Amino acid sequence: CIRDRAVLQGELEALLDGVYAPEPLRLRSLHEEVRHLGKLVEDLALLARSDRGEISYAMADVDLAALAETLVHRHELRLQASGLQIHLELPDALVVHGDRERLMQLISNILENSRRYTDAPGHVEVRLRRVGDEASLTIEDSAPGVHPDALSRLLERFYRPDEGRSRSLGGSGLGLAICRRIAEAHGGRISCLLYTSDAADDLLCVD
Repeated sequence: CIRDRAVLQGELEALLDGVYAPEPLRLRSLHEEVRHLGKLVEDLALLARSDRGEISYAMADVDLAALAETLVHRHELRLQASGLQIHLELPDALVVHGDRERLMQLISNILENSRRYTDAPGHVEVRLRRVGDEASLTIEDSAPGVHPDALSRLLERFYRPDEGRSRSLGGSGLGLAICRRIAEAHGGRISCLLYTSDAADDLLCVD
């Protein structure tokens, strides 16, 4: 964050000093950097509030199947534009007791993570099923996958298995940490698994 701020400040000072012309491409790049830093601050504030137990959850009955379908359709165009096909495997209905907005945030974070870090052409698969008294949501994406040694750290704050790629794609390293907090607040858990196949798939499961 400090490095990003220093780069942004340097770029803005260069514009003010006339070193660079305020060309549209450069201005767009600066705008994206401002958005990235703003998102980082929001995510840090959310995790800090969670650490202090200051986040309230509006628990109610939520049809997780309908919610997942809505969010997948919302992300579908962005995924397709990134060269990814999305496949759904959902029951007709699966009602859970949870906070609709936070569950939306959890699923959206994971789908966006898959969009950023899955190579094209590729795929993302979303499966939801009931296992006993629990709902199990699995989101699987294709190559390049994550090295097995990195899987246990994916849910840590600021952890990026590929620092250069994460920075170029705008990732803050906080999205999955937020997902873990949301899952835990619902009495659930989140895990990252490696499924070895020709496509080197990763699976992220929320129970």
